[in-house]
Amino acid sequence: MRLALFLVPISLLAQSLPFPGPGGVAAPAGPAIGTRKVCFAQASSPSAAVDMSGADLIVAAIASVNGGGTLTLTDSRGSNDSKYASNMTGPATQTSPGISWTWAQNASVGAGQTFSISVGGGQQVAACIYGISLMNTSSPFETRGTEAQASSGTVQPGAVTPGSGYQAILAGIAYDNGTGNAVSIDSAFSAPDCIDFATGVNYGMCLSAKIQSGSAAAHPTYSHTPGTLTAANTVFQGQ
Repeated sequence: MRLALFLVPISLLAQSLPFPGPGGVAAPAGPAIGTRKVCFAQASSPSAAVDMSGADLIVAAIASVNGGGTLTLTDSRGSNDSKYASNMTGPATQTSPGISWTWAQNASVGAGQTFSISVGGGQQVAACIYGISLMNTSSPFETRGTEAQASSGTVQPGAVTPGSGYQAILAGIAYDNGTGNAVSIDSAFSAPDCIDFATGVNYGMCLSAKIQSGSAAAHPTYSHTPGTLTAANTVFQGQ
């Protein structure tokens, strides 16, 4: 009798605790990128193939000449192309290179996915693209920081303050010199994924991310070889 009385409370307790796996409740996970990322130049379109399986949101940061024509991003799935077109936001700066952002929410994804950029005028375009899981699938865009330019070797875009819940904060830098020189970022952002500057071919473009829960402001600084450095950041809402 004593053994039976002991086992009943233990079984009830096990049902209420958040143990992962069958019969339990796994702790909630935030947005993730993993290996779902690629950087490439217009001159080498389409991009290398990447497995975007599991992503809810595809985000692209694109370096180009300001005012040089309409940028068009497409991918091999096809059904995301209209979303890239309607969500494209042009660069805010007056001196090239500028950074444009676009995204596809509730994206069509899969293995072997490739991306292409088209634009007239020889704009030396380059792009970095992330596929992010566990994101809002209807209206993920939340806010964008003020784009900034500098020539001193460091550049800091305007701060962004996310809302509540999980957020993916993306920070991009475009640059016009310094082939082969490292790009770095602070404030606990991920190591930059980059396509390097190539004279007469493409601007340099890098993208970094920070996943957080809560409304702490983000205000990262990029560092690179002195030249024309442009940085911008944007925030997307997780689930």
